[in-house]
Amino acid sequence: MAYLVGDIVMVGSWIVPTEGRGFVGQFALLQAQPGLPLIRTDTVRGDAPFADLFEAAEAGCQAGIAAAKRKQGDAALIPIPYPPGPLPV
Repeated sequence: MAYLVGDIVMVGSWIVPTEGRGFVGQFALLQAQPGLPLIRTDTVRGDAPFADLFEAAEAGCQAGIAAAKRKQGDAALIPIPYPPGPLPV
């Protein structure tokens, strides 16, 4: 899942932890310009990994959106699905 948040493209996803079971949310922040240069990546820290990969991916998206807003100093930014427009089928 990817969203444009101001001047940052946020990509949220999930990974399998190196130890244990379940899934961990993660995100990447990219500059919205040609080549999408990487700003930072991070994982969603919690008490335990998520049992459901969709919950982990959603947690990654929400954490990434919040990080993109903080990075730009504007909590009012509205995430827009990226790329804009309908997805090809």
